[in-house]
Amino acid sequence: MFFVTKKKYKQIKQKNDKLSQQNDGLIQRNDELSQQNDDFSQRNDYLSRRNDDLNRRNDDLNRRNDDLSRRNEQRVEDLRQRDEEIRLLNDKLRKRDEELRRRNDEFRSLKQRIFDDLQFDDRSRYQNAASQ
Repeated sequence: MFFVTKKKYKQIKQKNDKLSQQNDGLIQRNDELSQQNDDFSQRNDYLSRRNDDLNRRNDDLNRRNDDLSRRNEQRVEDLRQRDEEIRLLNDKLRKRDEELRRRNDEFRSLKQRIFDDLQFDDRSRYQNAASQ
């Protein structure tokens, strides 16, 4: 058998009480850390869901941006084409305007010649009538 003196018993009991207190402190600290871990885990789950939502939204925005980019490119091409058509029409109109101005000048010249001829005929008739 193992016999322990009172003094030794007291020392062992004190050591046991001290270790018991340390153990209780460690258990309490473990509980606190477990609670923190649970809190972090919940926060992580929330952030993970939020991140997934943001990723989906980002994907949607990227698709929309791509669609808008394609439509803008098409609009730019359509506007270039229309600009070219307008330029060609302007060239046609400028040529037509030049042709009409040329014809108008010819018409004025012809009108002036006719007018001059009529005046000459009138003067000739007047002179012929006066001389008779």
